[in-house]
Amino acid sequence: MTSREPWLDDPLGYLIGPERIETFFAKTYEREALVVHHNAARRFDGLLSIDDVDRIVTSVDLREGQLALADASREMSASQYVDASGFIDRGAVADQYRGGATIILNQAHQVEPKLARLCKGLEHVFSSHVQANLYLTPANAQGFRTHYDNHDVLVIQVEGEKAWRIYDMPIEAPFRGEGFEPGKHETGALRQEFVLKAGDCAYVPRGLMHDALTSGEQPSLHITVGLITRTWADLI
Repeated sequence: MTSREPWLDDPLGYLIGPERIETFFAKTYEREALVVHHNAARRFDGLLSIDDVDRIVTSVDLREGQLALADASREMSASQYVDASGFIDRGAVADQYRGGATIILNQAHQVEPKLARLCKGLEHVFSSHVQANLYLTPANAQGFRTHYDNHDVLVIQVEGEKAWRIYDMPIEAPFRGEGFEPGKHETGALRQEFVLKAGDCAYVPRGLMHDALTSGEQPSLHITVGLITRTWADLI
């Protein structure tokens, strides 16, 4: 199994390269973004694919919350793709995707064992809960407007390309309960721009404003691994 799933031996090293781990924890973690260009388009082969997303969407009876759609160019609601029983309408999802909407599979590690094993390995590295969401964005489309996350993320670019922009941090290291509020938090100055190609990875600490747009004429598939930091309040 190890030869087929290289992330089992060294999950963080598989994502950012084992030679970067020491510096990552000493200087980068919870401080600044890290972009890793592996120059190996097939580095993450076997972890997931667009075909796997298609299989999950078409064969699993997903309920509202497990799948969501987003489009930065328009407002979207669950009523556009969830039926009266609370299940995902696969036909509606396909139609909305063709119209530019990003398909989001939340908590994808719960339905994809390979992702579950990667998350479990990273939990031992970070001593925190780890989850994985999938984002399949059509060509020339953007899922979300500029925002920040209230948990750190590792972005794994599996297929296609995505252009990212990183801005200033309006709230330093926010926790759960300090989520992004449109209109309240300003975007701030542009700090960094980069393109993630298949086989690349990025780390974005919580609080950093960012947005991302599909680059090129092919759809983009990336995995966002969320590092859910526990607080003393959680313990209590």
